[in-house]
Amino acid sequence: MSFKVISSAKKGNTATVKTEITNIDMSEIIGEYLLRGLAIAFQNSFSGENEKSEEEKNAETKQIFIDLLNREDNKTTNCPGMKTVGK
Repeated sequence: MSFKVISSAKKGNTATVKTEITNIDMSEIIGEYLLRGLAIAFQNSFSGENEKSEEEKNAETKQIFIDLLNREDNKTTNCPGMKTVGK
């Protein structure tokens, strides 16, 4: 994640900062994560005696999510933001 300050203004005890935030496009990450998670669930449903424990499934899906976030070719998206703070 990165950000760029577009502008800032101070008025009395209040400051307003306008930013542009760049982050991974999570829509692609979530879409792929759900597909892989469903595949694990269905695969486990038909595994009979070899069924994975809840802990094993959680660890596997967590690792999938981490791997997806760490891909080098993830697309990014920009989002404008504004924050006002005061005393």
